[in-house]
Amino acid sequence: MSSSPTTSESALAESLRPRLHSTLQPLLNHASPCLPALEKTCQKILSLTGGLTGTDRLAQIISRDPALSCRVLHISNRIAYSLQQVITSIPDAVSWLGLDTVRSLVTASQLMKQLNQWPNHQQVVSGVTARALVAAVHANELGMALKYPSLSQLVSATLLYSIDDLAIASQAQDLYVSYRRIPLTAKTAAAQIIEETQLYGVPRPRIAQALGQMWALPPLVVELFSIEGHQSRERWGSGQEMFKGLVIGCSSWSMP
Repeated sequence: MSSSPTTSESALAESLRPRLHSTLQPLLNHASPCLPALEKTCQKILSLTGGLTGTDRLAQIISRDPALSCRVLHISNRIAYSLQQVITSIPDAVSWLGLDTVRSLVTASQLMKQLNQWPNHQQVVSGVTARALVAAVHANELGMALKYPSLSQLVSATLLYSIDDLAIASQAQDLYVSYRRIPLTAKTAAAQIIEETQLYGVPRPRIAQALGQMWALPPLVVELFSIEGHQSRERWGSGQEMFKGLVIGCSSWSMP
């Protein structure tokens, strides 16, 4: 963990844990978590703001992590290949790709690394990761069609939106497999929340919200897990509502 949780964040996890299915309760044990938090490097990158200062800071953070530097340069050059460019430094990669795109790459890399943590659960966990990537691609395509102003932010948020599914799948395969069947019987967002509560003990968005706070995810991602956001995703009257609708909607469409 990069920092201790605030009182309100601890209170949320503490209030949920007694009602949570016993198999999942260790997920909300901040003192001894059964699932590794996001790497400190990833957390720092996700917390950066835009502008020249944020871009410079991003290049510095990545440059201090040799493994991450190699991955970013490798992916950057694969993207740049069609333009016959060669990117040889992290500052060049960040300048060429942009802060939001690099944050998306780091997020995807972090999700993929989780596969090695649970060798006995690889089939289920790899399915979670694959659906997260598919959802992110859908969000990007729809965002372009709707002229959403920050596509890379949209992609990274969609990838992070699956982080609680990754935690649950790694901790309790059977529960997660049962959760995947819920959309087949629950035809509305409200009905789905009821079935999730019966299965997990508390609504899935509440678990996600607590995990998001424990892992210091960006506030805009934690906000996505509010139950109100799930129940009102059909109304896109503002840019923030469009953001929620694209992330939650694309993630839901990738479920079956």
